[in-house]
Amino acid sequence: MKTIFTVALLALVLISPKIAYAHEFETDGSIQAVLHVDPDDTPIAGSQSNISIEVKDSTNKFDPQKCDCNVYIYQGDKNIMIQPLSFKNEGGNLYSSSFNYIFPEYGGYHVKLSGEPINQSFNSFSIVFDQVDVEKPNYKSVQAPQQDNTAKRNRDALALMPGVIGVGLLGYVIYEVVKKKLRKKAPKVNKL
Repeated sequence: MKTIFTVALLALVLISPKIAYAHEFETDGSIQAVLHVDPDDTPIAGSQSNISIEVKDSTNKFDPQKCDCNVYIYQGDKNIMIQPLSFKNEGGNLYSSSFNYIFPEYGGYHVKLSGEPINQSFNSFSIVFDQVDVEKPNYKSVQAPQQDNTAKRNRDALALMPGVIGVGLLGYVIYEVVKKKLRKKAPKVNKL
């Protein structure tokens, strides 16, 4: 029974969805960074977005006061924005910075974070977040533009499907094992 359970659990872990959209860590050396773009990691062209970046240094050498840190936004290969960043300490070796930006057009953008130490207290770094997808504005409504998340919901549902199937299979395997054990324990009845 332990073998069947272990195999079923392993299968569930392997086929369960691994959904990660915009909050993946990117790394350069000891520096890790994560990018958040609000609203809901789906910025809308022509509307203000809040971009926040969190930085963590596994060696605890990063000092934002001694860093010439900049963020760049690229549309294709064209640099359309550069801005210096100032970070605040969020506790331990986690630092964050945020700013507002209006993406001019819908489509794909790249965001690059670079840091040069002023006094060589840490290694310089350059981290690129490859894909920030900016959506078209919805001009049909008089209210604030609403976005159609149907495609995202469908993608999420599809990504969850292997996990649901895996849980179902695991439940079936457990049911069969318990049923088999109960048959062995049940007293045998002689038929007349």
